[in-house]
Amino acid sequence: MSDKDHRQLLEDLLARRDAARDNVSRVKGKLEAARTELKDVEEECRQRKVKPENLEDAIQKLSERLDSDVVSLTKEVERAEIAIQPFLSEETK
Repeated sequence: MSDKDHRQLLEDLLARRDAARDNVSRVKGKLEAARTELKDVEEECRQRKVKPENLEDAIQKLSERLDSDVVSLTKEVERAEIAIQPFLSEETK
């Protein structure tokens, strides 16, 4: 390899090193932002009286409760529709 080739290879390697260093800095920034966001979410959980380590269980319970409430509401709306139907039928006479 000639001196020119060595010089070019060295310049290319230095550029790659610098790019890698920049990427590491960006990733560290993203990691720090993610850690900060995690702390914020954990604090919000605590304010809502949910232990962050039990978040999955809390979400599951809320999801089950939502499903149950939707079923109940659907039944109530259906009963109301049935109850009002005779009055609607009389209007069309």
